Amino acid sequence: RIASTPLSNNNTSSFERVYGTTRSNKDIAKVHTIQFDSYEDLREIIPSCTHILITIPPIESEEDAANTTLIGGRPRNWNYFCDPVLNDPNLRLNETAKPNTWIGYVSSTSVYGNHDGDWVNEDSDVKCDRTSKGALYLRAENEWMEAAKSCGWKVNVFRCAGLYGDGRSALHTIRKRGIQHENKSSAMKVGYPTSRIHE
Repeated sequence: RIASTPLSNNNTSSFERVYGTTRSNKDIAKVHTIQFDSYEDLREIIPSCTHILITIPPIESEEDAANTTLIGGRPRNWNYFCDPVLNDPNLRLNETAKPNTWIGYVSSTSVYGNHDGDWVNEDSDVKCDRTSKGALYLRAENEWMEAAKSCGWKVNVFRCAGLYGDGRSALHTIRKRGIQHENKSSAMKVGYPTSRIHE
């Protein structure tokens, strides 16, 4: 999650302050970092934010929505949403984020599913399998759209290609473990394009 406050209405490309939640104590240049579970601080900051970017992935399937899920080593009971930000009872985003707040939700191109090697763009059909991670992302997208209608937020969904965190890209994996030989059933078909975003 990154929340920002613009410097002025006439200069929306500059921000007076940028906040970012983190699980580590690592400093990020020009970003005021906050521990992801510092709810009191987050509830104090969010009302002043005009832009919030959500990069946290969905966490559970529809069938498990009423079950207890372990997050960050602590059990929490999710009532409905598969998106952990919308569903966090400690954050209460529906109460803290003001109407007209811009929300950017980073989703995944996995929502498009299998197109048998054809090119995919924003107009392509959504074909993700209902038990896949893509289906979870699609559900989270719809949750954000519905929440925006209810709360008066402005939501943009960004369907990004394979995202990798610090030190977890395919190239890092090869450096650590060497090239893994896949079996025929899991091998990628020759000539099929794929998309990845590396740090």
